[in-house]
Order: sequence, then C-alpha cells, then structure tokens
Amino acid sequence: MNEHNPDLTIDLRNDMSPAEKRAYIQKWISRNQRRIASGLGASVLTLPLLAQAQTAMGMVNALDIAGVRSVALNADGSAQLTLANGQQVQVAASAVQVAADGTLLISTAAAELVAELVASGAASGAAGAGAGAGFGGAGAAAAVAGLGLAAAAAGGSSSSDSAPELPVFNASAFTNASPVTATSIFGSFPTLQEGDQVFIKFGDDGPEVEVTIDANGNIIFPDDLDLTDVQGNQTLRFQVKRTSLVEVENEDEDAEPVFEEVTEVVASGSASVIIDTIPPEITIDTPIAGDDVLNKAESGADLTIEGTAKGAEDGQEVTVTFNDQTFTAIVEGEAWSLTIPAADLAALDLDDGESYDITAAVSDKAGNPAEPATTTLATDFSAEITINPVVIETLNTFTGVTVTGTTTDVEAGREVTLSFNGVEYKTEVEEDGSWSVDILADVIKALDDEAEIAISATVSDVAGNADSAATSSTTDFSVPALVITSPESGGFINATTVGNPFDVSGVALAGAPVTVTLGTGETALTQTITADENNAWTVRFDNVGTLADGVLPITATTTIEGTPITAPLVTVELDTTPPGLTLTSSVNASNALVLSGTTDTDVEQVQLQVAGQSFTADAAGGTWSLTIPALDLPPVAAGADATILANATDRAGNSAPQQTLGLAAASVTIQTPLDGTIVGLEAFENGATFSGTTTGVAEGAQVRITLTSAEDPDGLTISAVVDAAGEWSVAVPAASVQNAVDQSDYTVTASVSGSAYPAIASDEIGVSTNIPPRITLDALGEDGALILSDGNSLDVSGSTRGVQAGQTVRILDSTDTELGTAQVGADGTWNTTVQVTNLSGGQVLDVKAVVTNASGRSVNDTGSVLGYEASLGFVLDAGVGTGGELLFNLFVDPQRIEGDIFRIISVGVEFDANILQPDLSQFSTPVFFDQAAQALNFFNITAFDGVANSGTTGQFSFNGLSVEGFNNTATTPVLRMGFSQQSEGIVEISLGRIGDENLIISTDMTESGGTGERYSETFGAIVHYFGTNGDDTITAANIDTVIRGLGGDDTIDVSAPGVNTIIFEPNFAANGEDTIIGFSTSGALADRIAIADLENGTLRGDGTQFELLDAGDAAGANTGLIVFKTSLDTDEDGIAALDSLGLGADDIVYIIVGDDADSELVRIVVNSDGSFPDLDDIEVLALFEGMGEEQRAEFGAANFINFDPVPSAPLVAILSEV
Repeated sequence: MNEHNPDLTIDLRNDMSPAEKRAYIQKWISRNQRRIASGLGASVLTLPLLAQAQTAMGMVNALDIAGVRSVALNADGSAQLTLANGQQVQVAASAVQVAADGTLLISTAAAELVAELVASGAASGAAGAGAGAGFGGAGAAAAVAGLGLAAAAAGGSSSSDSAPELPVFNASAFTNASPVTATSIFGSFPTLQEGDQVFIKFGDDGPEVEVTIDANGNIIFPDDLDLTDVQGNQTLRFQVKRTSLVEVENEDEDAEPVFEEVTEVVASGSASVIIDTIPPEITIDTPIAGDDVLNKAESGADLTIEGTAKGAEDGQEVTVTFNDQTFTAIVEGEAWSLTIPAADLAALDLDDGESYDITAAVSDKAGNPAEPATTTLATDFSAEITINPVVIETLNTFTGVTVTGTTTDVEAGREVTLSFNGVEYKTEVEEDGSWSVDILADVIKALDDEAEIAISATVSDVAGNADSAATSSTTDFSVPALVITSPESGGFINATTVGNPFDVSGVALAGAPVTVTLGTGETALTQTITADENNAWTVRFDNVGTLADGVLPITATTTIEGTPITAPLVTVELDTTPPGLTLTSSVNASNALVLSGTTDTDVEQVQLQVAGQSFTADAAGGTWSLTIPALDLPPVAAGADATILANATDRAGNSAPQQTLGLAAASVTIQTPLDGTIVGLEAFENGATFSGTTTGVAEGAQVRITLTSAEDPDGLTISAVVDAAGEWSVAVPAASVQNAVDQSDYTVTASVSGSAYPAIASDEIGVSTNIPPRITLDALGEDGALILSDGNSLDVSGSTRGVQAGQTVRILDSTDTELGTAQVGADGTWNTTVQVTNLSGGQVLDVKAVVTNASGRSVNDTGSVLGYEASLGFVLDAGVGTGGELLFNLFVDPQRIEGDIFRIISVGVEFDANILQPDLSQFSTPVFFDQAAQALNFFNITAFDGVANSGTTGQFSFNGLSVEGFNNTATTPVLRMGFSQQSEGIVEISLGRIGDENLIISTDMTESGGTGERYSETFGAIVHYFGTNGDDTITAANIDTVIRGLGGDDTIDVSAPGVNTIIFEPNFAANGEDTIIGFSTSGALADRIAIADLENGTLRGDGTQFELLDAGDAAGANTGLIVFKTSLDTDEDGIAALDSLGLGADDIVYIIVGDDADSELVRIVVNSDGSFPDLDDIEVLALFEGMGEEQRAEFGAANFINFDPVPSAPLVAILSEV
C-alpha cells in the first residue's frame, strides 16, 4: 500500500530543477527509512505514484542503472528490480515498457528514484536492517554465497564510485549436475502454470534456448548448450510464454463458438551477469631436477617445480600432489612456481629406484577447473664402487699389476678414476659392472720393498650419484721371481686321475728356461720349458702312474741374469688305494632307523641313498653312523623293500665299493569300517570298531588311527596293538563318537612303523557322520491329564538318541514360550518339573520338547496334557418309568462332600434335545437321610432358555441342598428326573458347570455347631454315554466319563484321560461281549468297573469281596470277584486254576483272567452238583485288549465299585440299591 506523505506537497514534474527532484527523492527515501529498518528490507519497496506517473520524460533500460542486478516483468505489467544487495524495488506498470527485443524499460523519473535510492545507501541500510530477518539481509547473502557469486553493495552516484560487481556464472551453473535457481539470476521469477514455456536468451548475439524450471526453482538447461561465444558481461533475458484457447467472434455452421490457440508472453525479465565457462589450462615444466631424475644429492636439497596456468587469474591457487602429499603455489602472470623445502622433500620418504606421479590442478576465479597436468619424477639414490685386493710381489716388477673392481647401480661406460700411489688413471665401467686398470712394470719396479701403496677409485652414475672406495697394498719383493701357480700344495692324485696328464704351471721372467721335477730319486719325472712372453709356463707329465703312492714334491728352477732361482716348494700326494666301507642297520627305541658301519680314517662323510632319498653321515676315526627318524624316512610301496645304498670317498677322491641293504617296508590296511561308511546312531550309542591288518610290523607294535575333518581338524587319535598274526583292532567308545561333528566327512588314517624299515606306512578311508538327533517326550501327566487339585507342577521327561550328555532340552508351550529346561543325562534321558499356569479343567496344554545336538542339529517332539478336575457325581439310568420314559438319578460323589454340614449343589445338565426330551412331571423331590433336617429340604430347577421352552433346550440348571455328608454315603439321589427318548442312538448326558452357575458353595452353619466359614469350590464336568441294545462304539471324552453300553457287542475306548467308569450288565444275555480298549488299572486316574443291577448276595457268600489271586490260590468265603494275576495261557491252566478256588455248588463269581497280552471279564455259575460248567458255557462279558499280567496285578479297590474294600468308589451302595 502506498502511504500519503504530507511532506511531499509538490509533484515530481518535468519542469523541476535537478535540485528540486533530488530533494523530493531524498524526502521519500527518508520517509521510508523507518519502514526499511524495521525489518521490511527484504520486502518489495514500491516507488511513489508521483514518480511512476512521469512517463513523458522518456524511458531507460533498467539494467543500465548502476546497482541494478536484474529486472523482471510481472504478470500485471509491473517491473521488479533486484538491486546488488538483494533489495527488490517494484515499478508500476504505468512506468514500464517492453522493447521489441524484450528489454525492460522504465521511466526516467523512476530510474532517477532508483539511482538515488542506490546512491543514498538506503538499499544498503535496508540490507543491514533486514539481516537475520529477511531476504534483504542474511537471506540475500546466503543466496549469493550459495551460487559462488560476488555481489557488491550499490555505489553512489559520484564519478568516484565504482559500479557494483556483477554475479559470475561458471560452467557448472549451466549443467544439470549443479543447477542455479531462476531467482538467483533474475532476482524474482513468476509462478508458472502447467504448460508454460520458459525461454532464456544469452546477450544480443547468443543463443536462445528453452529451459525447464523444476520443483525447486532450478533452471534445467539443455545438455548441448554452447556458451563459447557469449563470455564476459552479458544480459540474460527470459520470457514466459503461455498458450491458451481464445474464443473468436465467428461461429461455425452449427452456431457453436470457435476457439483458436493463442500464445503470448505473460512474463519477462532480464539480468546483467558475467559468464565465464571456459576453464584454464595448466602445465608442468619438465624436466624436473634437470633430468626428471632425483638423485641422492638433490633429494637432500630444495626441489623446484614450475609450470603455466593459462586463463587463470593472478592469485589463484595451484594444488600440487606429490606422493599423496599436497603443496600449493600462487598463479602470477599465468605462471606458477613451487619450491618444496628439503625437510618436506625428505618427509615424503621417497624410495630409491621408483617413479612418482606429480599432478598440478587449478581453477579460475569463476570456479572452472582446469584439466589436471601430470608428469613423472624418477628417483635414483645409489651408486657403488669396490676395489679387489691388490698383491704387489717381485714378479710384478716384470709383469706389472692389474687393479680390478666392481660397481653397483652404475651404467656401463661411466668413467672410473683410479688413484695408484698418487697417480690418477682413467677407465670405464664394463657391461657387467666391472672395471680394471693396468699398472706398468716400470711403475712397480720404482716402488720400495715393504712400501704401503694407497689405492682409491671414484665413479658417478648418470643421475649424478657418486661413490668412492679406498684400499692399500704393501709391496713384498722378497718372493722369488719364479712361482708354481698350479697345482696348489696339498693336492691329491687319486686312482681316477692318475691316468690323466698332470700339468704344472707357473710364472717366470719371459724367456727364462724353467726346469720342473715331480717326485724324488730315480723314479722322479723332469720337464724343461721356457716362459712365454706373458711370463707364463706349463709342463705336462703323462706317466704319473709309474710313481709310487706317497707325497710327491714339485720343484722348479731357473736362472735370471746369471742367478739361479728356485721356486717355493709345492707338494701333492699320490693316493690310488680305495677306502674300505661297511653298512649295517637297526631300529632304536625311538623307532628311528640307525645306519652305521666302518671306513678308512681319512673318510670324513658317507653318502647314503635311502629309498631314493639322499642322506649324509659324518665319519670319524674309521666309523660312521646316522639316525633317521621314522617320519623323515621316504615311503615305500606296501610289500616292497627299501633299498639302502652307502658310498664313501677318501680325501684323495678315491671311492669305496658301494654297500647295499634291502629292508622290508611295512604296510597297513583298514578293513573295518569300509570306505564310505556312514557313522550313525548305532555308533553314537554303542561305539564303533576299527580293525585291519599289517605286514612287516612286529607283534606289539602300535597302529595309530586318526579321524579328522574340515569341521573337526583336531578330531580323534587312538591306537591299536598288532597281534602275532599282524592284525589289529580297537574299539572307539561311544563317548568318543559322541564328540564327533555331525554331518561331517571324516578322513580315517591308520599308520604304523615297520620293524626293519620304520618308515610310516598308512592307509586311508573316508567315513561320514550322519547322527540325526532324536527326542521322545514321555506321556504327560496322569493318564494324559494334569490333576489340577494336586497343584500346577507338571513332570516332563523323555529320552534322546544322538544327543550328547549335558545338552539342554527346552520345554515350550504352543506359543514357544519356554516353560523350563532339562539336561540330557549320560543315558540319553532327561526330566524336569515345570509350572503350568492358567490351565483350567478340560483345557489342553500342548507341550514341545526341543533339543539340539552339539553340532547344532535340532529336533523336537510334541505331546499334550489335559487339565483335569474331578467331577461332582454322575447319573445312572434307573430304568423305564411308568410312562415309558427313561428315568435318571443324579448322585453326588461322597469324596466331594468331605463331611460338610450343609452343601448347596448347583449343577448344569446338558443333553441332545433331538434324542431326549425332559419330562418335568417326573421330577421328584430329593430325599435326605437325616429326617431332622427336613426343614433344609430344598430344590430348584431352572431352564436356561426360559421356562416356556424348557423341554427342548438341552440345558438345565439344578440346585439342591443336602445335609451332613449323606451319612458318608450317596444312597440318596439329589435329583430324579425323567427323559423321553425321541430316537434310537447313544444317549449322552453331561454334568458340569454351565456359565458361572456351576459352583459348589459349602457353608458351615453356626446354628449346627459350625464355624461359620464360607468357601467355594469348582468341580469338573462328567459325561455319560448310554448305548443301545445293538453293537455300539463308544469313546470316552477327555473328562470323567461313565459308559454303559447296555446290550450288544460294544466297543468301548477309555484311552482318554479322566476317571472312566464302565458299567456292565450283570450277565451275557443283557450285556453281550464287549471289547474294552485303553483301560487303566493304576494311578490317580485309574478306571473303574461297575456291574449294574447286581445283587451281591446272589454271589459267593455275601459277594462283597474281590481278591487278587495267583493260580492255585483258594477263594475267600465272601469273594464275588477274582482277578488272576498269573497268566493262564491254556485251557488246562484255566481248569486247574478254577479247581483250586474251592467254589461251592451254585456259587456265582466274576473273574478277570488272561495271558500276558489280554484279559477277559467272565461270569461263572457253578453247577448245583458243584461241577464247573463247560468252558464254552462260561459267560464272557468283556475282552480287555492290552491288559496283561502286569496290569492285572495292579488292580485295587479304586477299580471296582460293587466290591469291598471301596474307599474311593462312590457307587458301591448306590448300584446295589438300584
């Protein structure tokens, strides 16, 4: 919004004098200073309307105004100028024109105001005031700095002020790798619409290209943009073109409007910039160090590296990289020079004989990097010279002396300077690095005897490395001028060389006659020869064999200048007699082969060949010996002999006769196991046996057996003893097998030493381990149930195979939550006790036992246990009512009463409403024994789904109140109820908790002497199955189950957990022959047998007793049921057992009898004459599959309801009364 300024009372008119215009502008600037300084410096500063309206004075290019960096045309036709410091100034459309070439022109009045604004420092002040708050301060600086540009504050209007620097854009600014934003060039940029095209033109003659503005405001230039011809100060102009559909006046033949595409420029702008995209060029001057080789001396001095940097401005930094170290130099006059101080050069730690890259890099001020220049500098730090020993004797006065030596790391042809006794001589290095200088005889003659002669030599290599060497030699002219140089004294002539020509050589004065004598006495051999021009002479003796063995003197004489001269004596020994040699062998206590023998005293070594391998034995005093460890002996094929050869040579070189021995080599074979055997569970549990045979091995020798694999490199080492037959065998204990790595390929090696030739013989096979771990989880709980009344501890046990002792067994539930752990014992078994929580009656807990063998192979086994709660009582079919309905009585288990004074019983009954319909008219009031408690007689029945539909719901709730303990019996039913059977089939009635109603609440009433305590107790469900008179198949549920099959041959499975009660009819006619599966005779959940409608008095005596008898035992007087523990395998066994019982006429007994596999429940009626019925006439009521002798012996009172003693049987009195 434009503010009215009362101080500006006059217009900015054309007729104003410059002073008046300047005063007007200054007042406007002063007026806006507060606004600028208050933090609005980053905002657009709008010029006053008075200034904007003066367009008649002419137009000027906005970019020609000092301090204006860029200008842009807004969509509304106004112009937005960006000053050098980032401040933006807006000029109204009325003061703006666009030239034909796109140049933005503003009125001269507006231009004067902008120029004065820059000159007055208002823009600078605005930038400062806005620092930290807007674009005019830190924002503008950041934008500039981010582009790598230099932007100066606008200068004043005086001629002494310099124009602000323009932003510089290098090559990277026009690449998509590091683009610049449109606002960084043009100050401001319009918001684009979809489909808008943006064009940028470079200068007046440069290219115009279409660009893309990305989401971040970056300008994306074409990849092939070439700006070579538009370098330096340039004006960049942009245009935004928009194409739209415009309705024209004409209508088509259908009177529909007609549209056509129209493209127009909707925004434009320009900016003055400097373009510099041409990189400089950098070079390195060579050679460095004069020859591109750095020698030892140069490596200890300053090193200068120079080059050029064409196109790089003065002051730009050159980076030089040498052996990963960086040095810098400064460009001056497009050249640069770097001096690396000696200390820094030494710190580079350059190696001798290497080549190092040197790289130089530079960028110009615009930031364009030059292509780096690279050269190579080699190092050569070494050159070495040596002088060989120099001998100066009498003969040298005639022959002169040759001084020789060698060089290292010096090129052939390099000059060597020798100083001999102060005189310099020159020579060159040969191809092999050697050098030599000849000193004339006259020089030697001039030397004094016993004079010390100084000798030195110097050399330098091509790199300039120099070296010198010095020595000295003392003259000795006391030695004669005649010398025998070959042979040397102490040599030998042996049996081999005695037939060869024997040469004697020496030196003497050239032309002097030399007489040489070999030997003494009459047999001596003599030759005469004249020394040649090189002072050398040689004589040859062809018949040395005529001389006798012994020491032969060699003499040489001559005459020089009338003086007889004799050479120093040389002697050789003639020895043609071969030495003696013997060879013996033995094996010492360390199982090493000992070779020994005798030879001549002048033999120092005996050469041996053992099975083709060479050995050397030292000889001394005529004997020799060598001990070779078995492991060092070369192998020999099984069954072959090891050949031993012995040779000796005396000091003269005469060879002894070769000695030979043949020693039998050992062999070993693995016969068990076979190659490729799989070592499995059998070996893991019982161990394994390794055996085989040997040859060439003494009885009692040890066979070493090793088993190793890649996974078990240490493996197992065991040993076996060879017997008289050459056989061996060793048992590997199971514990050792258990330490093996599972699923690994083992190499089995058997090795043994021979008795005569103790080299190690071996055999090898491969075996693999595959020991799959196994785990077995024993049956859980009691008969598969966890009796919750005993607590929540569950014993978990089992066994493993293929699992090492000490491995951990993890006990998990179905969610893999760990319940506990156990350790595998030495016998593979394991056990632990875990705590089970949140397990209710009838709920199944899935248990998993997981174990991993020592090799990480895992296995598991699963099982389950049922949460068990004892049931309250049970229902017994009491018969058929008068209306043909089935009558059921509900009885309470006395064990659940526990002597309470009063007991309120809340019971849920469930049944199949399709089979049974309850007849509530048959409901009868409970009867209690304690008549004095009649006032407590209470009963209630409620249908779960409403009284109206109670007959068909299949669920009922009953409440009863009983008195003290029923006199500890359950002879009175709590409830009697009738059901009408609607269809044929097995009748199922369940008693248990239905919802929260089914609790047993016990109350000790104070009126009856109780304590007044209250407690609640839950009870488990029980299910009842009543069969038909046909052949039924009935399976017990996972809770307490009562099964009465009635007639027919029924199959009854009571394997499920829980206390299962089987009710048999009293005789075969009513019962049929049932098959019983899974009957449990022992434990807390032992199953029970009841006989319905039984009158015990009709049995033997009063028929109330049962007995466990062996065959041959007599029955008691009141025994009504007998269990034969002893197996009766034949009919004869059965007859004999019956005879021994002592039964009387008309006695009736029930007998459980069988073999060690199965048992039968039979009913026997003794004939009136006291005889037994035929076997075919004995009534078989049931076959108990899997009930053998051991199970029969476990029968007890808990298994029978009709017979005493019955401390835990709730139906004893009930059934008898029924």
